[in-house]
This record gives sequence, C-alpha cells and structure tokens, in this order.
Amino acid sequence: MKRVRFFARLRATQPEDPPEETAFNEAIVASSPELLFAVLPLVVVAIVLRHMGDGWMSVAGSAEWSFGTSILFGQSVVKLVAGVARSTLSAWAPVALTVALVMVLGLVPSIVVLVLVLQVEHPKHPPTPLVIAQLTLFSLSMVCFLVLGSIGDVLASKRRS
Repeated sequence: MKRVRFFARLRATQPEDPPEETAFNEAIVASSPELLFAVLPLVVVAIVLRHMGDGWMSVAGSAEWSFGTSILFGQSVVKLVAGVARSTLSAWAPVALTVALVMVLGLVPSIVVLVLVLQVEHPKHPPTPLVIAQLTLFSLSMVCFLVLGSIGDVLASKRRS
C-alpha cells in the first residue's frame, strides 16, 4: 500500500508531458506489438538456422531479413496514409514527400538487396556487403515503422477526439 502511494506521489510531482508528446508515446507503445509480431518469424528462422548448425553469417545473410524489411517499409506507408486519410490534415505535400522517400530510400533498395541475396551463388555465404546492407535496411525499417506508424495512429486519433 505504501508503495502505491509513493508512486502516486512521485507521479504527481513530475511535470506533465505536452498532449502531443503523450499521444505520440502512447502510439509508439501501441505500434510495438505489431512490430514484435512482424519480427517474431524472423527470430524463429534465425533460431532454426542456428540450431541446424549454420553460422551467424549464414543467419544474418538469410533472405528472410530482406522480406521482413520490405513488409515493414510497406506497412509504414500504409499506417501513415491510413492515419492521414482518417484525419483532418489538409497539407498533402509533406505526406507525399514522406511516402516517396520511404519508397525510394527504403522499399526499393530493400527489394534490390533481396533480389541480390536470392541470386548469390552460395546461398549460405552471401557477400558481407549484402549482409550489412540488408541488416541496416532492416533496422531502418523497424524505426520507420515505429515512427511513421505512430504518426499515422496519432493523426487518426485526432479526428476521433
């Protein structure tokens, strides 16, 4: 009981976050389970490949990372556009620029890397630059999904409020 009062008192003494920041933080928390479920099959594939005796380079070079990257970049765009469509936002140019940037700098390169990884002569040992490229793009796609998906969720919730 004392513990609950302590935390309530502690929270009461902290300054409140601005409403926009709180909404964005809540949207990131809401998008995190979707991201975790998108990453889960990749983690399972990595565990299975490792269990089969493949090295870490083989696990990191698996084409599944590029598949996941393409899906996450695509879902980022979908969540952002869906949020904008449900909101009262009238400025379309920043949204169009964001979508174009995600497509040109994220989705297309991830598909190119996917094709290159699939065409490697020795599939268990893709070249190191391809492995680095696909893991870098995968990391960027996770960040993009969290940020753009959360922005889409915040925009959609503003209309409902």
